[in-house]
Amino acid sequence: MSVNKMYENANVITFSYSYSMYAYGAAHGMHGHCAATFCKKDGRRLSWDMFKKDTRWKPILEKGLMEYFDCGDRETLSDNLFDGLGKLEKPATEPWVSADGIELLYQLYEICPYAAGMPELTIPIKKAESILVPEVYELLK
Repeated sequence: MSVNKMYENANVITFSYSYSMYAYGAAHGMHGHCAATFCKKDGRRLSWDMFKKDTRWKPILEKGLMEYFDCGDRETLSDNLFDGLGKLEKPATEPWVSADGIELLYQLYEICPYAAGMPELTIPIKKAESILVPEVYELLK
């Protein structure tokens, strides 16, 4: 496993955590990744609470996943997911901030087969202004 400083600006710092393991007799190894962003001023962790409560996630997730899977329509995207689009929810892994924006990551097997990897989508900070709590947007811009 490894822990690394991933991103830092004047207001926040993000640390990443990655692991890899193989259990004897398993069909394949497993790996995972997550990160946590902290506010430097008060030490609090920025998580899903950095977003406005009325954020409509489904269109954001669908758009990002269509880019990840390189597919141009919802039907093809649905075919790539275990439960299609009907049960598509936010990732179980909490979001974090990187140099590219706000990162959302699904872990292995969370929404798709192992072979599809760990779907990740990035919301650029400028495009996230309308869904971020104003105080958080000020920290990140």
